[in-house]
Amino acid sequence: MCCSRIEGRGKYVTLLMFQRVVLQTRKRAGKTIGAMRKLRTLDAVEADYLHDHPDEMEEYMSVIFEEYARDGNTGALLASLRTMSKVKGITTTAHEAGLSRKGLQKALSGGR
Repeated sequence: MCCSRIEGRGKYVTLLMFQRVVLQTRKRAGKTIGAMRKLRTLDAVEADYLHDHPDEMEEYMSVIFEEYARDGNTGALLASLRTMSKVKGITTTAHEAGLSRKGLQKALSGGR
């Protein structure tokens, strides 16, 4: 019955309906409604890893530039550099690059 109502709708609506079913099931089971865990983005996972392993930051930087040289994906390069600058500290990274903080943020935004 639930599946026939979901069928033919967009993924977002399907996800919302699925979450509602899960929450109702948890509510009936006596579990906390807000017990669903939050998912992290890839940027957050990378940032946590680099924060915990600062010795691997140089290797990470060389890999992202090698990938950029191979496929020319500017968005991926800027996203990785943003992640690195957040882990290292935007002010510290800007100082090392000889830029102002605002200038670094503008350069890493990629014109967004």
